[in-house]
Amino acid sequence: MYIRRVTRKNKDGTTVAYLQLAHNEWDPKAKYAKAKVIYSFGREDEVDRAVLERLAKSISRFLSPEQAWEIETLTGEVSDDFQFQSSKRLGGA
Repeated sequence: MYIRRVTRKNKDGTTVAYLQLAHNEWDPKAKYAKAKVIYSFGREDEVDRAVLERLAKSISRFLSPEQAWEIETLTGEVSDDFQFQSSKRLGGA
């Protein structure tokens, strides 16, 4: 599953984008995968970003801690509260 962005042009030349939740399904007759839209969030400029953030956080509950950390670093949501100060040697390896 993924969130895809679909754009189209209006008659007046402006471009409008829509956000959709989709996933690919294999079409045996055509012999390639086709995107199936599961849910349409609507126009990109009218979508409440908090809704998408809640969806992402809800999905991240099912990830391993390493995967969740990787996603947090990619999105820039890692808190800077923890700072490395020092380390002490406790013996040989």
